[in-house]
Amino acid sequence: MSTLLYIKANAKEDKDSMSIKISDYFIKEYKNRNPKDKIITLDLKKEPIEFLTKEDLKIIFGKDKTLDHPILNYARQFAKADKYVISEPMWNLSVPAVLKAYIDYICVPGITFEYDEEGTKGLLSDRKAINISSRGGLYPREMGPRVEMGDSYIRKVFALFGVVKYQTLYLEGADNKKYDTEILLQQALEDAGRRALTF
Repeated sequence: MSTLLYIKANAKEDKDSMSIKISDYFIKEYKNRNPKDKIITLDLKKEPIEFLTKEDLKIIFGKDKTLDHPILNYARQFAKADKYVISEPMWNLSVPAVLKAYIDYICVPGITFEYDEEGTKGLLSDRKAINISSRGGLYPREMGPRVEMGDSYIRKVFALFGVVKYQTLYLEGADNKKYDTEILLQQALEDAGRRALTF
């Protein structure tokens, strides 16, 4: 039995979010395929996530930190999971601020990665992840690969943790009037269903 951590990062209500509609469908299909797995849903808009303070940083990076401190609860929860589903929209070429703030809570030496003689080493190398994202435009086809900084950032964070079994499922062109949004959504749902079978 595996534990899947489903991280939702969207200020919108679920019914109004394209990315959450897709990720919810992915989770539903995954449950059908893996009924014994444990699924933990973490809706970041409902969590008491603040920007880290200098006192918080002393706990996370200090030499005298204790790994059972409450500020490390998110990191410990993250490290206990076997699989990760991130649901986020592209906002201003990147990710919502609450997701970046959450990532600051889980980047903890000794829990998700560690420093060694060669630099950093991920501690979660046997895990897998999928990032499900919706985007108003077409990236990078219309604006170039350097413009997209959301999924590429999340991918690098997971690589820091040692998670290289990482994939991306995205809906593009949601705000482009030449596309039918419902058709785009249906295509993304079908893609989500296929991927859930082997995740």
